[in-house]
This record gives sequence, C-alpha cells and structure tokens, in this order.
Amino acid sequence: MVASSQASERPCVGSAPLARGAGRVRRVPVVDDDADTRAVLVEALNEEPDLVAEGVDGGEEALRRLAAEGNVDLVLSDLAMPEVSGFELITRLRANPATAPLPVVAVTALDASAVEADERAAGYAAVVAKPFDLAELTNVVRAVLRGALAPGSLERSAGD
Repeated sequence: MVASSQASERPCVGSAPLARGAGRVRRVPVVDDDADTRAVLVEALNEEPDLVAEGVDGGEEALRRLAAEGNVDLVLSDLAMPEVSGFELITRLRANPATAPLPVVAVTALDASAVEADERAAGYAAVVAKPFDLAELTNVVRAVLRGALAPGSLERSAGD
C-alpha cells in the first residue's frame, strides 16, 4: 500500500453539493457494466449518511452523465468494461479541464501486476482489487475524499 501525505480538500465538480441533514453530501457515481456489482457497491456506499452513490452502466454513460450533470466528488469505476474501459474513462476525464481534478478509484479483477504501471500513469487515486471487502472499499473512498490519497498514489487492497 502506498499513500500520499497530501491532505487537501478536493472540490466538487459541477454545481453546488447536495445536502442531507446538516452535513455536505458527497456524490459518487459507481461505474460498472455488471449490474450486480454496481448494485452492491451503490447499496454499500448509500449506507453512509454523507455519501450518495448512483449506478452508471459503463464508461460511455458515465462520460455523458458527467458532461450533463457535473456535481460529482469522486468516480468509482471498474477497469474492464466493454466500449469505454476504466482506463479510457480516466484518460478522457483527465483530458477535460472540467473533470481533470476529479479523483477516480478503480475497482478491478484484473491481475494487479499486469495493470499497475497503467494505473500509475492514468492517475487513479486508489485501486481496490476484487473481490473486495465493502467496509475497506468505503474506507478507501473516504480517504480519497479527505485528500489522504492523491492521484497516482495507489491504495491496493484485497489480496495484494
């Protein structure tokens, strides 16, 4: 596990943040082509009082929604998806000045050693290996939102 000591607050991309109760709510689109995985991740993150997760079916749909809606604090994305992979998704997010600062956490079943160099180059804030522990995944999301993990500082979990 490698973590950065950078502790800056990352701004929400888009319009004003949502509010649930007294605190600021963080929006997290969960991008995965597998409906079951997407549902599990959305349900786990939505159990947190200050997180609002919404399932997004694949990278192309994620790009459309981010362009139309904005107001996102972090993207949680699978890497191996048809059409627009997680690698292509983050490359396109980084190429757009409006979404370039957005932290992205990758969730992958791909072999860690085979993709680590690509992950570092792409600037993922963290990478979580499947199968994952939901509590650990939530902790990684929270750490990235706090700025405890900066893009390019990999957080590997679940079997590394």
